[in-house]
Amino acid sequence: MSCKECFLAVVDKLLQKSPLNYTLVKNLSFLDPTKMAEKTAVRLCTGELRKALGYLVEQGRVKEQDCDNILFQYTSFVDDVVQKNHSVFADFNQLSDRVDTFLHRYISKDRQYEKLWKGFLVNWQIEVENLSEENYRAQITIADHLRVVGGIQNVVVDKELLLSVRHQDFDQRTQSEGQQRGQKPKVLLEEIEDSKKSKKKRLENNVQALTSSANRYALKAESEGKLNMIAKSNSLRQEAKEKTEAVKEVDRLLNEKLLL
Repeated sequence: MSCKECFLAVVDKLLQKSPLNYTLVKNLSFLDPTKMAEKTAVRLCTGELRKALGYLVEQGRVKEQDCDNILFQYTSFVDDVVQKNHSVFADFNQLSDRVDTFLHRYISKDRQYEKLWKGFLVNWQIEVENLSEENYRAQITIADHLRVVGGIQNVVVDKELLLSVRHQDFDQRTQSEGQQRGQKPKVLLEEIEDSKKSKKKRLENNVQALTSSANRYALKAESEGKLNMIAKSNSLRQEAKEKTEAVKEVDRLLNEKLLL
């Protein structure tokens, strides 16, 4: 496979996995404030909203009898609220502004659109930035339950739910402690290795200094014929020998700890 063919295969795979291939995502531009501010907003945006509602009805997320009311509310919102604040909607910055917080400022002010916002809020309240496969399944379960009971305020916090949360918290703590215990041997090994290098280096420096001094006294004794210089040289050599044995002992003790 050539480099060009490889790049084409990668791009093709990315396009296959792109959210833009999903029916719902393709038709979500009716939520774009700048699209709402265009002259053809009612015709184009409501067309996309119809397609999105059709998909949601198929998935059982929206009741078919509610679609006409949703379309009517959306059209009224564009004609009333958007036209009154046309410049604000037209200047919406897709790079710095958030659609949910932007629309909330206008939808939540009017009781006519209160139900519209509550329906949107259910999905917004369970939003997470990074969804793993496990979290994704959990979020779907939560969203389905909220839809069945009719909103967050209708969720019953009973004994069974509290026990489930408590067990989940315990499992997470146990898993976290297990990971920390798994990291301790690695940290201990690093500390032992650092201690080993430091102490061994210090002892080796002492041995080198003692040996150098012993040689210097031996040369003086030889040149000056002083017996006390020989005694000092021998004493330093003996001390250097003891330090060398200490280095070996440190090596032995540290190696034993590494094997524990």
